Amino acid sequence: MKDITTIFRYLLPALRPYAWAILGSLGITGIVIGADLLQPYCFKILLDAATLSLHYQMVLIMLLALLGLAVIRSIVSYWEGYARSKVGEGISQHYRKQLFEHVLHLPLA
Repeated sequence: MKDITTIFRYLLPALRPYAWAILGSLGITGIVIGADLLQPYCFKILLDAATLSLHYQMVLIMLLALLGLAVIRSIVSYWEGYARSKVGEGISQHYRKQLFEHVLHLPLA
């Protein structure tokens, strides 16, 4: 338990400037999950419209909806990866800067 508190004591100050990016990344993750969960439902409607009721207009609408979901998921996944990499690189830069400052102030002997 003490190890976890030590980790968070050093990690939380580095995460504070990226709080909005982290929350945005979590929100984007929710959008990606929602798009993934809608695909099987659209397939159900597509198969029902194509086989049971023969509504070809509904088939076309569902195909366009599936294409739209794939495009939305791709775009949102890109931004999710961008936000996560920005946070990770920013934290790495923070700790590299701290380490370099520490090394600069060490005595030579």
